[in-house]
Amino acid sequence: MNGVMAEPAPFARIEALGDFSVIVRFHGWVNQRDADFFKVQSEAIRLVKTAFDEAGIDMPEPTRRILTRRMEAPEAPKKPVDDASAVQQAATIDVAPDGELEAQVEEDLAQSDEPNLLASQDAS
Repeated sequence: MNGVMAEPAPFARIEALGDFSVIVRFHGWVNQRDADFFKVQSEAIRLVKTAFDEAGIDMPEPTRRILTRRMEAPEAPKKPVDDASAVQQAATIDVAPDGELEAQVEEDLAQSDEPNLLASQDAS
């Protein structure tokens, strides 16, 4: 096309494949003493679109795939829930603090020669 230099020859590269697109980048040299770069770019894009239209290449439209599932009614519980047993279980669950970590920390502090930087210090 007018404005694009023959040497070095123009070329195209596939830049990316998207879900609904193929990104093709066209490259060509423009002698800006003889042509306006932005006019050449605009006309090149228009000509590519025209060539695609003539070749029957349509621009893709965004597509969404919607999957539907027939929902069945949930099955009835096999065994009825006994609220009294849940209350009884709640009363017997052990929720007391576990002192294992604190015991390990105290043991490490007792064996260490380094100062405990987390211990509160007197301001005196």
